[in-house]
Amino acid sequence: MSETICLTLPIPPSVNNLYRNVRGVGRVKTEAAKRFAAEVRLIALQNGCTPLEGDLWVRMKVFRPARRGDLDNYA
Repeated sequence: MSETICLTLPIPPSVNNLYRNVRGVGRVKTEAAKRFAAEVRLIALQNGCTPLEGDLWVRMKVFRPARRGDLDNYA
């Protein structure tokens, strides 16, 4: 079964800003990472997406507001 899902997602926080170290706890997600994940979940739900199982093929088109930084940060 082949299905195409096309979503336009916001620009994620930099990989360097996804986690922070908390003494006695370890690495935890930052507020920016939590907000981004919540926004993506909302967009997916609004577009009728459900959790996927099995193999997944992803194709991305990235529209960067500025041509700076590492493109891999968007993946």
